[in-house]
Amino acid sequence: MAVSKVIYGQNTLIDLTNDTVTADKVLSGYTGHDASGQAFEGTYVPSEGGGSLEEKAVNFYDYDGELLYAYTAQEFLALNAFPTNPTHEGLTAQGWNWSLSDAKTYVASYGMLDIGQSYTTDDGKTRLHISFPQDSLESYWTMSINFTASVNGAVTIEWGDNSTTTSSGTNSKEYTHTYAAPGDYTISLYVANGTISFGTNIIGSNYNIRGFRPKIKEVNIGNNTKISGAVFQYCNGLERISLPYGLTTIGGQNVFTSSNLKALVLPNGFTGFTGNTIFSSCYNLKVLCLPNTITSTPSTFLSSCNGLKSLIIPSSVTSISISLAPNVYSLDRLSIPSSVTQTSSNMASYAKFKKVVYKSTCTPDFSNCKYIEEFDFPYGTTVVGGFYQCSSLKRVSIPSTVTEIASSAFSSCFSLCTPVYIGANVQSIGGSAFQNCYSLPAIYLYATTPPTLGTKVFSNTGNTANPFKIIVPHGYLSVYQNDTNWSAYASRIVEMPA
Repeated sequence: MAVSKVIYGQNTLIDLTNDTVTADKVLSGYTGHDASGQAFEGTYVPSEGGGSLEEKAVNFYDYDGELLYAYTAQEFLALNAFPTNPTHEGLTAQGWNWSLSDAKTYVASYGMLDIGQSYTTDDGKTRLHISFPQDSLESYWTMSINFTASVNGAVTIEWGDNSTTTSSGTNSKEYTHTYAAPGDYTISLYVANGTISFGTNIIGSNYNIRGFRPKIKEVNIGNNTKISGAVFQYCNGLERISLPYGLTTIGGQNVFTSSNLKALVLPNGFTGFTGNTIFSSCYNLKVLCLPNTITSTPSTFLSSCNGLKSLIIPSSVTSISISLAPNVYSLDRLSIPSSVTQTSSNMASYAKFKKVVYKSTCTPDFSNCKYIEEFDFPYGTTVVGGFYQCSSLKRVSIPSTVTEIASSAFSSCFSLCTPVYIGANVQSIGGSAFQNCYSLPAIYLYATTPPTLGTKVFSNTGNTANPFKIIVPHGYLSVYQNDTNWSAYASRIVEMPA
């Protein structure tokens, strides 16, 4: 018999009679009780199985960028297993590119994550899906492939029209084939021994005379295949790439400059890139899933990838090089973990995120990020800076571990409208640190020894309607007002109450 209300003496211990919870509102695998006290099993599966899903804190993507599952952080942390792997004809799903335990640890700390599915081909062959438009000239029906085989005669090229070619030599070589008619073809490369490596210009020199590169639509990397160099540079028709477990590195520069590439899932076990400028002008790249095995990001990791909305750096990463994501305008969420000990000097200029999760103690550089509204420097940070011309920044939190406010740290942060609290350990405030902070009402200083000041630190700070104040520890008013550095601001200095 179901019980919905329990009264002991004059006290109501349990009352479910006004509850509105139903089975479709409770996560699958969990038990609830309705208003009558009747127990039921939850039937809610969060955003599962395609359809018009909306991205949430934790998102699961297919290799082509399709959103398959989406969870709030709380929903994800309640899972006991990953959701079901997707299926595709000709591909074998290998699993998600994070382990469940690592993913839960990350989400518990940072509240967000993007996870992707990895694939190998069902026969181990590497495939290139190409298309010759029906209205194309006959002179366009020639295809070239450029690769290096480690073993002479070990690679068989199946051109997709019942024609084959056997590789020769162990140097970089271009193999050419002419088709009898336009249409869609799948080229397969079978590696019997050793490895093959795609270096610069996977399509060889053919694109120079016939503009062929845009005709590649999809690439599926199979067994014993390496990627190095500008493999897919200017392959503007390329939309999808599947990468398998076992691919641990990608070498070269300008590897992906494919304007129609929609997504990339780097597999679990991938450790990093050996070149720089990896993604350049990938204007339609919307999904990038990095595994928790990559250890660093190269210089100019993402450049002008205007469609990318989320960049989540795994906790395996220890260093972020010079330019992480310049001119990635659509970026609206960014997570930098505490594991990062070296960070970028051009973190994500002009990105649209309003708030980032940043737990590295390295000084960030978010200069010119016009949309960021608030920022909390993590405990352990010693130098604060990097928010020059962040015109929407309204609030900033500075921990007590900080010893220096860098030059131009918050210069021209016009919207900074809440007091800034600077701890007792600060020893210096650099030039123009708060210059042109028109809306800033006050800074609170807890150092009993006045920090050294650069020039124009508080130039044009505050306004007539909102006079700017410098609030110092009780009993130290005269110490600040008479200090060589601070005497110019004596009229603005007041002391804290006793």
